[in-house]
Amino acid sequence: MIYFLRSLPDDEGELRSGYFWAETEAAGDNARTGGKPVPFLRAVRELQEMIKARYRKSSPVRGLTYFVGPSTARMGTPLREEGRKGEPVRVYR
Repeated sequence: MIYFLRSLPDDEGELRSGYFWAETEAAGDNARTGGKPVPFLRAVRELQEMIKARYRKSSPVRGLTYFVGPSTARMGTPLREEGRKGEPVRVYR
């Protein structure tokens, strides 16, 4: 399973963080499931590499680094971590 959630603006117009998540480990008894198919793992790896190559990194927020799209980074739109008291996300230039 691959899940992608775009960053969306909140009531104040600031973008709240989205996320990219992929379930690459088989759940349950690995002896019977045999793991995930190689083409699926390859697709997840290619998506991760594309994001790392094209997006800009943020300064760490509570130990997490966010990847911000180049157009959003250029616009200077205020970014916040998802959650009620989301910390500001600062993009490296």
